[in-house]
Amino acid sequence: MIMHFLLKSRNTPNAHPECRRIPRYVQPSLKLRRTLGMSAGVSKGQSLSFALSCLLSLTISCSHASLPTKNLEAQNDFYTKYIAVYYPKAYVIRERYFANMTPDEIVKSLKVVIDVIAERTWFYVSNNPHTFTCGPYWEFFIDQLNILHEFLYKAKVDPATQKVFIPYEDDSLYYSQLLSDSFEMMDDGTVPFLEYIDKPWHKAIIYEFYVLFFDFLIKMFNEGILSSDRLKTITYLSELEYITELLEGSDYEATYKEHLATCHQLADVLKQREEIN
Repeated sequence: MIMHFLLKSRNTPNAHPECRRIPRYVQPSLKLRRTLGMSAGVSKGQSLSFALSCLLSLTISCSHASLPTKNLEAQNDFYTKYIAVYYPKAYVIRERYFANMTPDEIVKSLKVVIDVIAERTWFYVSNNPHTFTCGPYWEFFIDQLNILHEFLYKAKVDPATQKVFIPYEDDSLYYSQLLSDSFEMMDDGTVPFLEYIDKPWHKAIIYEFYVLFFDFLIKMFNEGILSSDRLKTITYLSELEYITELLEGSDYEATYKEHLATCHQLADVLKQREEIN
């Protein structure tokens, strides 16, 4: 019953508002841009406000330019049977689909989610790119990515059966146990999911996922800077630090450490401005 409710079709006229297309004012899809290798500081002759404005010109907009472009028409069954038919929900992906997949299938399906959000962001929540604007959905997408991250981080694999599961003792994901028999209690011989998937193509897709996550978080960090909201700035800076750690060892590591350094500079300038005021 619960899952049926969450699986309302894109074409269902009376679908729940969270599942149905939501008209918005017309705005072009996300303009992808990023300035790389940036560094800036506050010289003695600069005011803090000027320094902040200079650094803000270097901030990173939501961008997925570093993600490989893929043909979204050539996708697996997960795309054709779910993404193309329903408005995706991370909980449904985790409980209904990932719960019944092998590790390889999970990583391939995660790639589908990455490609849709990065290249056709509008399709995740709408049927028409011309009636979609990303602004109202920033935090929604961050929440979606966080739910999937929680699964990747906490899931375990039984190598003998290739079953992927969440331990019962994990109260935050206990809901999984109620919805799928695939999530079973297996204590012996299990391996954390992120350790088990050790093939190069596995790692490449996981790194792409965290690049996408970083690119959405940076938007909320920028909002904290622009609104001089120090708490919001610090909160999202902490999240960006965590994601950057997960990119260590990848081809993205150096670039995103540079981005993180710029974020630290922005946060420092905001702190100095508050102290003066």
